[in-house]
Amino acid sequence: MSDEDYRNAVLDHYEDPRNIEKLDDPDLRGVFVNESCGDRVELTINTEKGKIEDTGVEVDGCVISKAFSSMFSVAIKGEKVEYISEIDEEEFFDFLNCFPRRARKKCALTVFEALKDAI
Repeated sequence: MSDEDYRNAVLDHYEDPRNIEKLDDPDLRGVFVNESCGDRVELTINTEKGKIEDTGVEVDGCVISKAFSSMFSVAIKGEKVEYISEIDEEEFFDFLNCFPRRARKKCALTVFEALKDAI
C-alpha cells in the first residue's frame, strides 16, 4: 500500500467509521486501554457457526486507533473465529494490508489487543 493509499484509508475510516456501536448481548467482548496514550477500544462480536457474523466497536482515542478499529471491524466479518484468534501482531497488519508508521503502531494495535481480550 502506498503512503497516499494509507492516508486515504485512515482518513476514510476516521471520518466515516464503520460498526461504531457496541452490540447488545455480544458473544465476545474485549476491552483494551493503551496506558501510554489513553486510547480505549471496546470490541463486541457476534458469531454463528464459528464465524464472525457482526461486530461493533466503541473507540475513545486518536485518529489511528479509531481508523484501525473501524478497518478491523469490517475486515473480520465472515472470518472464522479460530483463524482470527490465532493471528499475531504482524499478521494483523498483513490481514488489513495497512501498515502504520512505527511511532503509531501501538495506537493501531489497540483493537488487536481488545480482540485478544475477547477471545
